[in-house]
Amino acid sequence: MRKYCIILLLLILSGNSFGLSIPERPLMTMIEKSEFIVYGVVIDTFKTDSITQQLIITENRENRKKRLCWCGSASKTAKIKIITTLKGHQQLDTILIPYHSSGYYVLPDFNISDTLILFLNKFSYKSYYGKTDPRFGVKTSAVANYIKFTRRYLDFSENTDSINTKLKFNWLIDLACCKNLTWEGTKVLRNLSDTLFTDSTKSKLTKSLLARETLKRKDEYLLEIVSEFGFNKNVFDYCVKNLEKTLNDDLYYLTSLDLMQAIYEMDNKRKYKKLIDNYFDTFYEEKDEKEKQLAIIQDFITETKKH
Repeated sequence: MRKYCIILLLLILSGNSFGLSIPERPLMTMIEKSEFIVYGVVIDTFKTDSITQQLIITENRENRKKRLCWCGSASKTAKIKIITTLKGHQQLDTILIPYHSSGYYVLPDFNISDTLILFLNKFSYKSYYGKTDPRFGVKTSAVANYIKFTRRYLDFSENTDSINTKLKFNWLIDLACCKNLTWEGTKVLRNLSDTLFTDSTKSKLTKSLLARETLKRKDEYLLEIVSEFGFNKNVFDYCVKNLEKTLNDDLYYLTSLDLMQAIYEMDNKRKYKKLIDNYFDTFYEEKDEKEKQLAIIQDFITETKKH
């Protein structure tokens, strides 16, 4: 049973949960796809009445075809007092956001007094706005950093006829190096050509990785990118150190595989590959899964000492 719970958790964390596949949309995508971006505070939440709910759901279906807009079942409504409008032109002091929350699908709820950034498209019905994305259309943490990076992106996109590739790339590098927003940058960077990474940007990303005392799940793409730069003794030792930490961590399975794969990327030992394959095989074991995985991690660590 634990095996299946782990696999399900990994799927949910990666944005591919059963029944509802929600694409991962990083900050750059959210900025570009949204008609409005606002910074505000939740001043009320209430149940959406049935008539309004049906009107919103009907329009939502059409909005999703025309321009990303999502509100789920619209069973709830959040009233937002606008503090600052970062993108778009509207004169309202307060707006209404229909939404559906779900812990299973990682769809956030709205809590009174929360300050947040919202990425929105307008409904024609009254003062209702829909999140551009159900999960990624609202940011409730690291709000100041989100405002800073959103404004910076909008500044250089509005002041040029076409977004300068170098400006966008450097923005992504800085975003990836911001500890609270790393995933927002690395999600895009990992799909870009290796030729775009200069010695300077490689060094910047490497230093950012090594400055993190403990590797977190959100750092997985940064680790992947840096490991593809080639063998680096400091990065290698950092990965081994963090791999050793996973032996005493109940959530070891969230980062141990990423670390082993990064080490193998830098140093293509056949033994590393065999151990990684054995690790994958344990997910199909009927019993003693955890014990076998930890034993493999320990063997992997031992092998790194022979480097």
